[in-house]
Amino acid sequence: ETWEVELTPTDGRLDGEPARASVQVANTPPVVTVTISPEAPTTVDALVAEVDAEDADGDEVQLTWSWSRSGEVMAQDTEQVPSTETRVGDVWEVSVTPADGDEEGAPASASVVIRNSTPSVVAVELSPLEPREGDVIQATATTEDLDETEVMVIYGWKVNEALVQEGFGDTLDSALFAK
Repeated sequence: ETWEVELTPTDGRLDGEPARASVQVANTPPVVTVTISPEAPTTVDALVAEVDAEDADGDEVQLTWSWSRSGEVMAQDTEQVPSTETRVGDVWEVSVTPADGDEEGAPASASVVIRNSTPSVVAVELSPLEPREGDVIQATATTEDLDETEVMVIYGWKVNEALVQEGFGDTLDSALFAK
C-alpha cells in the first residue's frame, strides 16, 4: 500500500499551498520459533520439529528445513527425522527458515541429544523346571536393547519373597533353598 498525507497551512484567514508526502508500506519478513519433540529422545523416537510461524502482513509462510547430525548436514528436508537415523550420543539440530514470497525471515534453530533407550527382559526361563534339594537353579534371560548395546542382567533371587542373593550370578545354589 502507498500512504499519503496532504498538509494545508492556514492562519485562520488564508490557506497556503498544500504539501504532500507519501510512503510505501514495506513487507515485514515472517518470524518462526522451533522446538524438537520429544525433548529427551532415545533411538526409538522419531524427531519432530514443531514450528510456530507468523507473518505480520498475513502472507502465507513457506518453511525450509535443514537438519544436521553432530555438525554434518543431513538429507532430511522435512519436519521429521525417522528414529532409524539416530544413534546414542548424536546431537541433532534443525534450522527452519521462513519465507513469505517477498523475502526470507531469520532462521530459528533447536537441538537435542539422542539418549540411551532402556533395555528390557523379553523372557526368562528357569531350569530345572522341578528343582529338588541339591539342584542348582539356572536362570536364562533373553534381553533386548534397541540401541544394540550389550545388556547385563542383575539377578535378584528370592526364596519365599525374601531376597537371598543379588548380583550378576545367573544360578541359585541349593544351599539357599529347601523343600
